[in-house]
Amino acid sequence: MNKDNIIEINIERLRYLLRLFGLSERDFLAMLNSGYKRMLTREDVFTTDMSLSLLKRIDKIFNKGIYYYIDFSPLPQGTNSSIFFRKQSFNGHLNLESRKMVDWFESLKKTLDTYSMLADVKFERLLPSYSVKDDARQTADKLREMLKIRNHKDVKKHLEFLINQLAKFNVYVFEYVESANKKEKINVEGFFISPNVIVIKRQQGSLKRELFTLAHELGHCLINVEEVENVSDEFSTGLTEIEKWCNDFAFYLLMGEEAAKLDQLLYANAKNDYAHDMVSAMSELTHVSMLAIYTRLVIDKKMSQDDYSLVRGGIMANVKRTEEKKKQQLSEGRTVITSPRPIISDLFRDTMQCALYRGVIDEATFCRQLNVKPERMRAYL
Repeated sequence: MNKDNIIEINIERLRYLLRLFGLSERDFLAMLNSGYKRMLTREDVFTTDMSLSLLKRIDKIFNKGIYYYIDFSPLPQGTNSSIFFRKQSFNGHLNLESRKMVDWFESLKKTLDTYSMLADVKFERLLPSYSVKDDARQTADKLREMLKIRNHKDVKKHLEFLINQLAKFNVYVFEYVESANKKEKINVEGFFISPNVIVIKRQQGSLKRELFTLAHELGHCLINVEEVENVSDEFSTGLTEIEKWCNDFAFYLLMGEEAAKLDQLLYANAKNDYAHDMVSAMSELTHVSMLAIYTRLVIDKKMSQDDYSLVRGGIMANVKRTEEKKKQQLSEGRTVITSPRPIISDLFRDTMQCALYRGVIDEATFCRQLNVKPERMRAYL
């Protein structure tokens, strides 16, 4: 092989990535060899002198860029480097794509912190702190008042509003939009990284679920407990104290004054048609799913679990019919799947603006980070 194709790499960076993403050497080699006839061995891969073609093959797994592996500067150490070194377990198994996505946003936040420091501005978190010993409903009422939350008829407008109200308190909220053509999908819906980063996955089929996820992760932010997870607004008996608190907080934050109507409801069963009209109207107004409202009725012992299962079955059947209809329209060419643009938080935009105005970054970097075309740049200034 031509020596010009051999590159000296920092092997510690490869080992670091395996620890970061929770991969054993065996699993890594299996991924690296998948689809290839010639099987690479440990000796082929864990070496300081590597062919460029092999390095590119490795980076198809990690997406760090070639220069990451030839960088000999010190690696971040200990719990300050990543949530994956601060927490050993999460609410559910995280696949590799999810871990890579979390790492990408952690890296973005570190970049934004660097921009802010060089621009001599501070975007420190301004929200108060609470604990699970605080009443979740009372905490939600305080945050509704603090954030000046008001309902919007359109659920996406409501989501954008809440994201930008949190921006006023220096909480970064990023919306992750996954490509429809991506083979392996992430298997988490949201996460919180201390002290002030929330990431939520765009839920094409249910913006209400995305809104609830945001409110739930805000709960984690308030009690400063990091997590990467799927958030369920359905009834479950297996939730931890922290997850129960965050679900309660999310429910009452989004329901607001409508929650008082549930307090007055005595029961929901076949005799009153499971309070369907009332629950439907509440869901329409607050953008809290009907399933989440019925879950609250079970928790408050105003609905039996058998009745809940019956109602849930009807709701899920409607969801399935809607999904099948969309699939049919797609197969017939009546619907085209396009990747929507993520919602850009005012705080993210403000951070990038300060960095641009202070000469920390150039226009190309500004456009790349915000994912905007140069001709549309002025709309973000």
